Amino acid sequence: MNPGENIQMPWDRRKEHRIPIVFSVIEKSPAGKTLCIATDISFSGMGLKRAGAGSPDSSVILEFTLPGIVEKITIPSKLIRVKTNDGKTQQSVAVFEHLPETVFHWLENCSISDTPVYIT
Repeated sequence: MNPGENIQMPWDRRKEHRIPIVFSVIEKSPAGKTLCIATDISFSGMGLKRAGAGSPDSSVILEFTLPGIVEKITIPSKLIRVKTNDGKTQQSVAVFEHLPETVFHWLENCSISDTPVYIT
């Protein structure tokens, strides 16, 4: 990946630049909690991989942490695209309804590299 280049899956039409990073996310909805894996993050949302069923236009609460931010981040979001891979897992795009200032500043200070960051 070159600086400024978007990583884009064929079914994904997001135009905004995304930071490739892998970290755990808890998705809360009226159906309960689902553990997800974020694949990227931007000012407007994130890509998610998740087990189980989800549907487009679902309102969810995403909880996660980012390197350098001590507190847990909670962001109301909406799943706008859901693609089922094998009937057991899904790839989703979540759009943030409100971006906390700490996340905004974290994203502003991120530098793009050729290697995604993996948070364990």
